Amino acid sequence: MRVLVMEFHQESNSFCPVKTVFDDYSRCSVLEGENIFKKVRGKKLALAAMLDALDEAGITIVPGYAMRAPAGGIVEHVVVEHFLQKMEKAISDNMPLDGAFFSMHGATQSTQVDDVCGSILQKARKLLGKKAVISVSCDLHANVTDLMFKNADFICGYLTYPHMDIYETGYRAAKLGIRKLQGDNNLHMAWTRLPMILPACGYSTESDELGEIMQNLKNLKQNGVLEDYSVFQMQPWLDVSNGGSAIIAIARDQDTAMHYAKETAQSVWEIRDFMKPKLHDLEEVIELAKTCKVDKPLVVIDFSDSTNAGAAGDNFDIAAYILNNAGNLKTATVINDAPIVEKAFSAGVGAVLDTYIGGSRDKKRSTPVKVKAIVCSLHDGKFLLEGPSMRRVNCNIGRTAVLSIGNIDVVACTAMASTGDPQLFRHFGIEPTFYQIVIVKANNSYRPAYEKIADRICLVDTHCAATSFLETLPFKKLPGFFHPFSKSAFPEEFRVVLSK
Repeated sequence: MRVLVMEFHQESNSFCPVKTVFDDYSRCSVLEGENIFKKVRGKKLALAAMLDALDEAGITIVPGYAMRAPAGGIVEHVVVEHFLQKMEKAISDNMPLDGAFFSMHGATQSTQVDDVCGSILQKARKLLGKKAVISVSCDLHANVTDLMFKNADFICGYLTYPHMDIYETGYRAAKLGIRKLQGDNNLHMAWTRLPMILPACGYSTESDELGEIMQNLKNLKQNGVLEDYSVFQMQPWLDVSNGGSAIIAIARDQDTAMHYAKETAQSVWEIRDFMKPKLHDLEEVIELAKTCKVDKPLVVIDFSDSTNAGAAGDNFDIAAYILNNAGNLKTATVINDAPIVEKAFSAGVGAVLDTYIGGSRDKKRSTPVKVKAIVCSLHDGKFLLEGPSMRRVNCNIGRTAVLSIGNIDVVACTAMASTGDPQLFRHFGIEPTFYQIVIVKANNSYRPAYEKIADRICLVDTHCAATSFLETLPFKKLPGFFHPFSKSAFPEEFRVVLSK
């Protein structure tokens, strides 16, 4: 048997004004053919897990094309067309193929297509034929559409948030695909949607109401009732007409799969009002910081400007407030600001820049701040992630300058990514535990690392493109009856459960 492996991975934020282009992919990862084996094997990635599962089964792997970019604005459609051309060539050059396994984010929008992942799978199905097995791994924040469901045999999503099971999800998807390839035709997938979006900083799969639902599903799988399950909370800053959160249940008969898909959807719908963040104002943050232990910082979560959520990462509001109101507090922060980085490289280490910082990418939501900055060090922006998720995976945030502005040390970069990983500071000489305040631009990915070293963690909403106040964003396509825009009952058209 022969199986093609492919990847197209990017999480789109419809409200970020900066489009995602091919350079964003090439900076992160673009691999073709044998290079997939060389660069992916041994990493804690979904694609690596697919390779391992296929190797274990003795199935011939056909390495196709793999593109990965950080979260950001919607993708220029020419990038999607490029991937589709590469996929078509990989399939036509290697037929016959028994299947194709895809690593995707699942919430990708382009300048021409709202459902990029669905269109990719539709094209793959047309090229491969009805008998080929298509299995897909997705992020928990995927927008799993009817088009994706119709064209994939199996779809598996991360079961953890913060995401700690990226490799495991790829392995699950591959193992289900392999089982069908080996003749197990009693695997049935059911899918249903929920008309809701939730702020990503407002919940976790490890605790509270959602954690209980995930544990119940885990028990059903352990007891053999379900073969697999996924609870998708759609990326909430995705403005598409075919959006929605979704439930996938896979069982050995259709009735069981459909029953638990429907039951889980109802359970998730009932807890929608509980999944909200507890927010702090900046006056409170400063007072709390003054009481923190010497070796444990107050970690301020600037989630609405998180590039992990596709925001611009160029907001300096929190740091500016600290600078003006508590300038004695030693603070570390990070910012996406190509203009100030270029000035730092031009001036050199030791130079003093009398300039503006912030507001260079999302000019609608972020305001430039006048500062006097000392250039402390200059870097190429390449480093390895600390993890635990994606440990030792390469990260490239572009040319980077470390700046000192009063008592605030700033990692200024040109392509911010992996904001919840402490190496975003540590690699550039900033040790978080040496600071009284550390500003982290992440929604939930910070938890595994920063909860261990923080005295306290405070969430602050700076009203950027990943704000928790979803009602304030200019949605045009997502239906108005969605939660939280409407308090209406669960619409009947969303109670449909499809299965196969």
